[in-house]
Formats: sequence, C-alpha cells, structure tokens
Amino acid sequence: MTIFVLAIGAVMSTFIGTLRSTHALSDAIDWNARSRFVQERLLFDLRAVTKVTTIDSQMAASEVAKVFENYSGSEVSHCFRSFTAEVNEYSGTGTVEITYTLVDDGTTPAGKPKKALLRQKNGETARKVLTNLQDGCFTFYTRKKDTGTLTSLASSKTADVNAIRFAFLPQGRAPLVPGTNDPSCSAVVQLRYPSYKK
Repeated sequence: MTIFVLAIGAVMSTFIGTLRSTHALSDAIDWNARSRFVQERLLFDLRAVTKVTTIDSQMAASEVAKVFENYSGSEVSHCFRSFTAEVNEYSGTGTVEITYTLVDDGTTPAGKPKKALLRQKNGETARKVLTNLQDGCFTFYTRKKDTGTLTSLASSKTADVNAIRFAFLPQGRAPLVPGTNDPSCSAVVQLRYPSYKK
C-alpha cells in the first residue's frame, strides 16, 4: 500500500505540473495573439496620424525603468500613458480623433495590479484592446533625417512629433514558461504625414 500511495502521488504530481504548464502556455499564446492584433491596429493608426494633439500622463523614471529594464538610453526619458491624435480614416473620407490610454484594470489573483489599453474614437465609449498588462508606455520623438537619431519630446512639443514608440509589458510568466518579461509588444513607428511635411 505504501509503495502504491507513493507511486500514485508521483503520478498526480507530474499530472498537476503538466496541467499548470499547459494552462500557462495557453495564456502566453493567447496574449501573444492579442498583442499582435493590437500591434497591427496601433501601427495602422500611427502610420495614419496627421497630427498629435495631446500627450498626457507622464510616467515617473521608476515606472519607466520597469517597462525598459536595464535600459539606460536617453530615448525613453519622456514616457506617457495617454495621447490623442488626428488619424486619416481607412476609407479615405477624412480624419478621426483617436485616443489611446493605459489605465488601471484591477488585480491578478495574486494581488498584483493590472493595466489595460483603451482605444477611443471621436469621443465615443473607450474600448479595451489589450488587457492583463503590468504596464506600458508611449514615447514621442523627433527623428533626424540625416542620422536617424531619436530625441524624446516633452508633452508640450506635440508639433515636433514625427515618430512614436509604444511598449507593453505583460504580466509575469508562470514558473514553467521559459523566457523573460521584456516588452513583448514594442516598436518605433515613423509617422508618415509629419515626415512628408518636413
């Protein structure tokens, strides 16, 4: 009986570990799929920006350090959680006003705070487009044509924006899922219209 109980215990332990790993991998795959969709939506919006009108909610340096761990470059010295821009309509019928905002969105089962990305069009009700984030940010730049050097901008310099970086940090991985929590949805996008103007 003792040997049987020990054998059953070992089998159950392995089975439970496999279930946890499968669940964690499923969550990671789901988040990656959603982040790819959001990245494409963001890329479309950003490439269609004709003017950045408002930049809000500047982040403290300690908050930025969590998103860009071990990053010492000056390109992320000004990071924000919200911005509004005029964007060319996909249909080519004019422009719309789009606002992206990172907001608090409850806590995880372990009690860690979560954030969500909201997208709002023309003042309508904002919709969650990405959830279960540790944090994220937007950074606004002037990019020099001759060198490609990025200079991050303060919220008062909306007229000088010709590139935007977005970065979103997902919740921590489960113990059995390999990898690190670097921003898994991040890019610097050169804006088309301001670039054409210059």
